[in-house]
Amino acid sequence: MSARSILFTLFGDAFMQRPDPIPLACATALLQTLDIGPEAARAALSRTAREGWFTSERRGRQSFYQLTSRGYERLMHARTRIYRQDDEPWDGGFTILGLNVPALAPSVRRRLIRELEFVGWAALAPYQWATPLVRHEETLDILRRFNLEGSAWIMNGALATPDPASWAANLYPIQFLDQRYRDFIREWAQAPLHLSESESFRHRIFLVHAWRKFLFIDPGLPHALVPDDFSRTEARALFHHLYDQWYDPANAYIEHHLSGALLLS
Repeated sequence: MSARSILFTLFGDAFMQRPDPIPLACATALLQTLDIGPEAARAALSRTAREGWFTSERRGRQSFYQLTSRGYERLMHARTRIYRQDDEPWDGGFTILGLNVPALAPSVRRRLIRELEFVGWAALAPYQWATPLVRHEETLDILRRFNLEGSAWIMNGALATPDPASWAANLYPIQFLDQRYRDFIREWAQAPLHLSESESFRHRIFLVHAWRKFLFIDPGLPHALVPDDFSRTEARALFHHLYDQWYDPANAYIEHHLSGALLLS
């Protein structure tokens, strides 16, 4: 588990509703509770700030960090998917995305594919993708950041096949996803419910971190496109049950470190 990855989980879960910058002392203390040492925590914050995810500022002897607009939008999009209570609605349609461009540099193409897969696009051909999901705003943002908005075309339509689930199974690794959800259930089903504030915080952040990984492999396929016994529903119910159990004591632990760090500024 990298310091950079758990840093995004921490800010996405604990600090998104807070308008003010977060003291470095608070962030490093909380990350240390998550087994990330102070040096690794500071390095992760510095690196992500250079990448444009955070801004930093000095106030007296303390440094403060805050998400940039890009970082905020990305984490808000992730939060919407992480904390969903049910499957996304589906109107039976699919969207096709194509790019009329010469071959992209391999590193650029890999980054583009990762970004598109994150919002639900599955490859049809080298420069064509399909999705049953409606995420036009996120897609256009990706195209703008890669300077490709003028080279893209998007078409909406319905499939002619009477079995869209089979078509989706050729695009998305549904059996693999089902197994990963079963693994999640097996790992977390016996988690203790009544914990101290610090342990509630650890368990809550590690729970969200484990659940957040599904964003990169399951775009949130509609219920009609997965098998009836797909394990996501059971896994999601377990996630929310545990999250609610640890929410308040974990918040108390966060507030303790945040207020203590603010007193030092």
